Amino acid sequence: PQQVHPGIKAAVLTLADGTKIDLSAQQQSVLHQDEQVKVITTASGTVQYQFTASRKTATSRTNTIETPIGTEYTIILADGSKVWLNAGSVLTFPESFASNSREVKLSGEGYFEVSHDSKRPFYVRSNEQTIRVFGTHFNVRSYPNENNKTTLIAGSVQVSQFGKSKMLKPGQAAFTTGGNLIVAEANIEEAMAWKNGFFYFESTPIKDALAAIKRWYNVDIVYKGTNEKRELTGKIKRNSTAQQLVETLNFLDIKCRLENNKIEVEL
Repeated sequence: PQQVHPGIKAAVLTLADGTKIDLSAQQQSVLHQDEQVKVITTASGTVQYQFTASRKTATSRTNTIETPIGTEYTIILADGSKVWLNAGSVLTFPESFASNSREVKLSGEGYFEVSHDSKRPFYVRSNEQTIRVFGTHFNVRSYPNENNKTTLIAGSVQVSQFGKSKMLKPGQAAFTTGGNLIVAEANIEEAMAWKNGFFYFESTPIKDALAAIKRWYNVDIVYKGTNEKRELTGKIKRNSTAQQLVETLNFLDIKCRLENNKIEVEL
């Protein structure tokens, strides 16, 4: 049977001409270079975009980086902004940004450290939501079939959806529920846990918690029972083996077992 393992550092980069590059296999090297942009991978496992031309020749050529299920990766954009991508995420971005604004699209989850540039606001578009950034650190979770959530660590952002806009202060989160955009105090440790190597659950609905585990371990989850109101509270290392994961879940009173390439969970 196929072994279940925690995720790895890997991604697929798609250039403007459609060329796909497997970043898991890359050593420190130049992946692409032309008169406007140079794309390199660093020894630490990051892909970095660098200008080779002046900003006046910014291109509209779009690139995409995707972290499949069971992977995560980090990218440095041409303006110096840094994005950590969680498993099952896609970031679409221009090779170089225009002189008046910077815009990227995200599906999945990313932690952003945006370079300050008062002349060029930075926008993140995700699942019908727009986040305007004023040079800052924040986390965006926007997986398909899940509610959007933006958590601000430092700086300020404006979140817009449903025709409404909300400004966030550090330590606040904006999330969608039932067609409404809500601002509340954030749990910063929970928002940053994945980037810091943990799953952090606090009264998290069991299916939401296990969806995150499924994305990272690339494992099928099979539910037995009907108590879907179960919740999970606990902290689990993301580098745990599958067996350690199952043992921890059982310790947290979630009865489950590893069977081939799936985890069976009793609700």
